[in-house]
Amino acid sequence: MIVLLYGDLGTGKTTFTKGFIRSLLKDDSLSVTSPTFALVKVYDNDYKIYHADLYRLSDPEEIPYVGLFEDSEGIYLIEWPERLAYYIPDEYLEIKLYYNNEDMTKRDINIEAIGEKYKIFEEALK
Repeated sequence: MIVLLYGDLGTGKTTFTKGFIRSLLKDDSLSVTSPTFALVKVYDNDYKIYHADLYRLSDPEEIPYVGLFEDSEGIYLIEWPERLAYYIPDEYLEIKLYYNNEDMTKRDINIEAIGEKYKIFEEALK
């Protein structure tokens, strides 16, 4: 499963990821932090979850060295997927977070399946 998280700084990509990982692993106390400097953090339980933050990535040619998409059974949550450039996979779940225009303490979210494989997730999350 590949989830690409789009949004400006502070829109809640890491907060969304924290809730997703804690919920999936059924551990509300799990420490989930942004892997900004490490680029990828792995959570290994019943599921292997890869949380990537590509904000500091300056060149898409660095992607093969980050180790993304090597585990076909893994779940990938990727912040700043714009940095993937031509490495963006053919199918994924796209989540876009926006500041709410009327209340900046709230966020709007848009979920879209790219590819047939993710249509079921898109429907379940709406």
